Amino acid sequence: MGPENNDRLTKEVLILGAGLSGVLTALALRRAHIDLPIRILDRASGPGDLPERTWSFHHTDLVSSRIRDWVTRQLPTRNWSHYEVSFPTLGTRRFESGYGSLRSKDLLDEAVFQGIIFEWSSVVESVRDDQIVLEGGKVRSASVVIDARGQIEGLERQCGYQKFVGLDLELEEPHGLTGPVLMDARCLQSDGYRFFYLLPWSERTLLVEDTHYSDTPGISLTDYQNEILHYAEAKGWRVKHVLRRESGVLPVPFFSSRQGVHVSSSSLVIGVRSGFYHPVTAYSFSWVCQTIETLLNENDLSPSGVRRALRKVRWDHSCKSSFYFYLNRVLFRAIAPEERFRVLEKFHALSNSIVQRFYSSSNTWGDRVKILATRPPVSIWVAIECFFRLPSHPSQRVVQSSTRGSAK
Repeated sequence: MGPENNDRLTKEVLILGAGLSGVLTALALRRAHIDLPIRILDRASGPGDLPERTWSFHHTDLVSSRIRDWVTRQLPTRNWSHYEVSFPTLGTRRFESGYGSLRSKDLLDEAVFQGIIFEWSSVVESVRDDQIVLEGGKVRSASVVIDARGQIEGLERQCGYQKFVGLDLELEEPHGLTGPVLMDARCLQSDGYRFFYLLPWSERTLLVEDTHYSDTPGISLTDYQNEILHYAEAKGWRVKHVLRRESGVLPVPFFSSRQGVHVSSSSLVIGVRSGFYHPVTAYSFSWVCQTIETLLNENDLSPSGVRRALRKVRWDHSCKSSFYFYLNRVLFRAIAPEERFRVLEKFHALSNSIVQRFYSSSNTWGDRVKILATRPPVSIWVAIECFFRLPSHPSQRVVQSSTRGSAK
């Protein structure tokens, strides 16, 4: 009997992808089933080949108390009791609500400590519920195969982009921050809605991200890094070392994500590959946790049990997300790029409860009326048009209007 046949006798959980959804799910399954063999396969050559990432969440996003306690107390997350936002007119507003962040290296280290097995340089050619075929034709079988390989590049055709570069900085003196700043939009608004995102890791270290909600995916690492250093200088912070850099370009979809549709219907797909993330903010942490909670409640790691759990998550995501896809269409197609910040500014002036429910994808119909009634700088007719279809870009409407005017 060859090695391929020996592999087929091994009953374990195979998880494809060493990102947030794959590793966090593996850790949760390890905790619930201590003797269950769990193996993560990734095409990267090793941990050092994976992109640096920071994943964040609001404590109120994690509706399950057992998942919230596990994430905030037993995982290597950094947690704060409050956060702030800053806008030109609103000024600085503080929200007394818990916020947490987790860095990719810390998550991988925890997985290794908990006995999760990693197989690197594993290129998967095809996936079934209980079997994969690797590059070269080798077949691997398992009790169940969970696909968590992340975003399918180029799939989202109708979308804007959230693009960012972040630097972990070590400063000469304390920065003085007591909690995260989720949006500091008191900066030059360029290439769409722009803000700086700050996470204070310690008294003298922090993450500073320059983020844009842009019409285009292009990004210059050098330019963004220089802007971050200029921002730090303007804050009076003297940078001693740049400790780490991360970057990303995330789709901000205008309609329901089709990620899962383009994956084989027989595969069990989780995470952003299946479209499980907040359409506006691109936060995925809470949806990973909801997937984990549903898997644990199902208590059946057979392919049929996992499929039932994912069907429930997909239905819940579909029911909760349609309003946020509409907001994306308004943000990118009803408002001029340089005016987008005003929408977020007016939104963050609403009540704490509405803001919290927004981040957790659980706004009520009453919340939605109040959000839409904030009267952003948008034509009411274009906003109504966004309900039914995708309008032309604001710049195109200006050109069309100018052309019509000159023809008279």
